[in-house]
Amino acid sequence: MCSIYDTPEESLDVLREFVEVGLGRGEKCLCLVSRGSEDSFRETLRAASALIDRAVDARVVDVTTIEGAYLTYKERFTQHVLGFWRAAVDAALAAGFSGLRGVIQVDRALGGTAVLAHWIDYESRLTQVLTQSGGTMLCLFNRLVHPAEFVREALRAHAVVAHRGMVGENMFHVPPAEYDAPDRAAREVDRMLTSLSDGWGREATSLTRELRQHERQEQQLRRRMDYLTLGQTLTRTGSWAWNPSTGEMFWSSEHCQILGVCPFGTDVSYDLFFRLVHPEERAHVEREFLGTIRTGGDFDLEYRIVCPDGTVKWVHSRAHAVFGASGEITEYVGTVADITERRHGEESLSSMQSELARASRVITLGQLMASIAHEVNQPLAALIANAGAGLRWLAGDNPRVDQAKQALTRIVRDGNRASEVIAHIRALVRRADAERNSLDLNLVIEEVIALLKTELRRNKIVVRTGLAVNLPSVWGDRVQLQQVLLNLIMNAIEAMGAMVSRMRLLSIATMSDSGGVSVSIKDRGVGLDQEALQRIFEPFFTTKPEGMGIGLAISRSIVETHGGLLWATRNRGPGATFKLRLPTARTDAQ
Repeated sequence: MCSIYDTPEESLDVLREFVEVGLGRGEKCLCLVSRGSEDSFRETLRAASALIDRAVDARVVDVTTIEGAYLTYKERFTQHVLGFWRAAVDAALAAGFSGLRGVIQVDRALGGTAVLAHWIDYESRLTQVLTQSGGTMLCLFNRLVHPAEFVREALRAHAVVAHRGMVGENMFHVPPAEYDAPDRAAREVDRMLTSLSDGWGREATSLTRELRQHERQEQQLRRRMDYLTLGQTLTRTGSWAWNPSTGEMFWSSEHCQILGVCPFGTDVSYDLFFRLVHPEERAHVEREFLGTIRTGGDFDLEYRIVCPDGTVKWVHSRAHAVFGASGEITEYVGTVADITERRHGEESLSSMQSELARASRVITLGQLMASIAHEVNQPLAALIANAGAGLRWLAGDNPRVDQAKQALTRIVRDGNRASEVIAHIRALVRRADAERNSLDLNLVIEEVIALLKTELRRNKIVVRTGLAVNLPSVWGDRVQLQQVLLNLIMNAIEAMGAMVSRMRLLSIATMSDSGGVSVSIKDRGVGLDQEALQRIFEPFFTTKPEGMGIGLAISRSIVETHGGLLWATRNRGPGATFKLRLPTARTDAQ
């Protein structure tokens, strides 16, 4: 078969279906394209569908040049072509494929009269060769680059033709046996008249039957419109269309219902729509929409509208550009969906997640209560000791003022230390909205290590840090990121708690690249089996008998809301490594 196309999109539809049918039958697909077009054609194939993308990677769909195959041969052209395809069919069958499916894209004018003169002969014989060997061929011809004489001969050489989205038998096909016949013209006239008569016999009808057929089509169209309207009502999705050059606009009934305007008697327009957009978002929405029109891309945005009765709704709008034959935008066709309930649900869910995260922090701090008490008692004991020493320095007959000053200085220092410990605990426990700022992740890590110092010492954990110098800042909430690091380090401590035969080493490192900042927390504990590795971040899944299974799920949620990633890997040796990656402050802002 051949595909005569005017636009790349028209060609791609036929190509995608042709290749996917072959893949479904277990066939090898070999594509010949003009030299220099291999990469672009391969990317076109990849973009056509996920199935073809995987087939290209597996070399089930292969691309090579038509020049390298046979187009360079001027003498005995047909013999070279047939030899190439016979060998390709044999190679495909030997490799275990059920057959060969060939694609030839002729997107440039063929040079040389020898090639053009033998093209019909080659096409006719190739059809016989492929039929006998179980192969199938699709020839893609760009009508805009070939002379009319060549396109005419290509049409005569193929029994099946695809054009403008339709595929059918070719009434102008010249059978191979007729091509070389001495009475070719007479045979062709006879065949064309027969085809014409057969077409009349199938399609010619009386006026009454034609009108009845028209009425049936109108009824079917009305039924389909009813289905479409019902579907829009059920999904609360309206449709619209807008012509940028004329300003003409169409809104479906459901679209009007969502925006709160009467579908009858309302003069819908571009200005009316933007008057309904929420004042706080109007400039942004219009800027995005006009930018989309300038680039000819698709529009996809969520924003608020204010209905004439004052009701505020959240809507999700999508639009796709329709292009004319000369490449100009003739129309934008789009949808608007009412997502108000979904938005309210997301806000409620976010609030619940924040409350659950705070509860997780309280639980973690409860587990650390002994360590926290020790951290607070140390500076308090030092305060009492220094105060007593100061009193003794001042109580004698000769007050020793210098030593008393030193004691007071130490009191101030220990008081500040106790205050910092309490402040960190209060920050982790408090109920407050997320407050994102530019943060030094190294400093956040050091703060968490300081908070866990007693717990690390009690469990005989050796901490080795490799914090990168000049680490870029990240944009985030300090308390939330502290919670993530606190959970990960506590998990590592617990994973090494039962280890007696090897050193309990906790390695914490940071690094950065052009896209973000990474943190790795590596332990030498019991490690993770394959099931745990796959499910470790699922809510309520835990590997600890007394665990609740919410810490890592909350941690991943926090990291993802910061635009980052959190994952776990098994070490080559003992233990596991948890890694998190966050965008830099500049990347996040962009």
